[in-house]
Amino acid sequence: MAPQNKRPVLTSTLSALLSTATRSRATSRPALPTDFNAVLVKYGLTHQDLKEIESVLIDVATEAGNIMVAAEYSLIMTPQTKNNTSDLVTVFDKQIEDMAEKRLQEAYPSFFFLGEETFKAGTKLADAPTFVVDPIDGTLNFTQGVPNCAISLALTLDKKPVVGVVFNPFRGDMYHAVKGQGAFLTRPTTGNTIKLPVQQNPKPMPSLNSCLVAVEWGNQRKGPNWALRTSIHNALLTSKDEGGAMCKSVRSNGSAALDFCYVAHGMLDAFWEGGVWSWDVAAGWCILEEAGGIVASANPGDWDPTLEGRLYFAVRNAKPEEQKAVVEELWGLMGDRSSCATSAPVLSGFGQNHPAPKLTEEQKEALKKKQEAREEKKRQERETRYKAWADTKAKLSDATSKKAKLRDSGSYYVTGDSGTATIPQSSVNNHNLTPEEIAERERKEKERQEKKQQRREARAEIAKTVKAKRNEATKKREKIRLAVTWLTLKLHL
Repeated sequence: MAPQNKRPVLTSTLSALLSTATRSRATSRPALPTDFNAVLVKYGLTHQDLKEIESVLIDVATEAGNIMVAAEYSLIMTPQTKNNTSDLVTVFDKQIEDMAEKRLQEAYPSFFFLGEETFKAGTKLADAPTFVVDPIDGTLNFTQGVPNCAISLALTLDKKPVVGVVFNPFRGDMYHAVKGQGAFLTRPTTGNTIKLPVQQNPKPMPSLNSCLVAVEWGNQRKGPNWALRTSIHNALLTSKDEGGAMCKSVRSNGSAALDFCYVAHGMLDAFWEGGVWSWDVAAGWCILEEAGGIVASANPGDWDPTLEGRLYFAVRNAKPEEQKAVVEELWGLMGDRSSCATSAPVLSGFGQNHPAPKLTEEQKEALKKKQEAREEKKRQERETRYKAWADTKAKLSDATSKKAKLRDSGSYYVTGDSGTATIPQSSVNNHNLTPEEIAERERKEKERQEKKQQRREARAEIAKTVKAKRNEATKKREKIRLAVTWLTLKLHL
């Protein structure tokens, strides 16, 4: 299924780079049922269609990256307060998501769209082809000027990611993958495309003790899930003598999408997370599996997590028995505990050995309504902030435009007890002056302008003289050089 518009979907540079990328299949656990071709037929798609969709997503990511880079300047130059930073980020998030939704729906109008900014409580990921978008993953990094944030774009079929693109415009890293066609890192600025993982023969990974692990802290800093999160972080770093894993170290990069990509790249060995959303990980999930990595649940015993489960343990490319050992070692650190992260509108994400608590229908309905009300309140607050920001911007723009027109026409605003009026510039300059004083002022102004013109002409004449002398000196040096060359040749001959 080709896009239904005729515009080019890639810059010439990216097209050239991607055309050279190999399409060999990476050894990884499949993200879809074994009969992938049957799934494609089910939705009227082909492998080539997926490659074209990847190109469209790369094109959208490139445009989003331009918006992010330009927006970063606005954030740096704007005096920071809690409210205006939040307002600006909301505007840029919405601008990127609106652009992505428009572009993708123009190209594939029959596909569904799920984005972070437009998500509503109760929305479920569909089996049908769905674009899953996080406009800015790593928002805190973005607001602080830390160059570790990205746009994440994915296509899912049967709720599984089959195309993924993650672009960090500040580093120029474009991670991309198509199910069954491999994962790649393209750097448009250098013209390089690298097949992932970078080390095709992965180094051994016998245990967590040999791993550099990514973790994130989230913004929910209380409750059982926070207690579990901190205990796992502590166990990863604690000595084996005291019951920990004694991993090499942990990293908190601030972007789940990039954490998945760094694991796919091989810079990180694993990533443990218990509270992100499908749009944070969908693209990175596809990229990781095409690079030979696996995604298990962050809950013990669950080897087949769902995209909406919010609980993940990503492991890089390695021997299957080593991947299995590392996952089971982490599960061993958790014991009989399990993550409590939930996906709207009902509790989910528990492993097979850790069923969710039983709720009555009334409790489920009350929980659903409470979450929907919370999401609706957040949406209204975002819209209010955006409207206030847009109104302020429009007023400032109108005022600036009006002042410019008045200035060009030689008039000014004057505000007094009776209101605001527009008066000519001459009236302002000559207020309460006699005719003689006005004539004297005009004479002095004329003299000042004449002196300015004389100074300009003098500077121009000096510059002309200096340039002429430089040209003359250059010609003399050239004559001397030619003479020396001629004498040297004559002596040798």
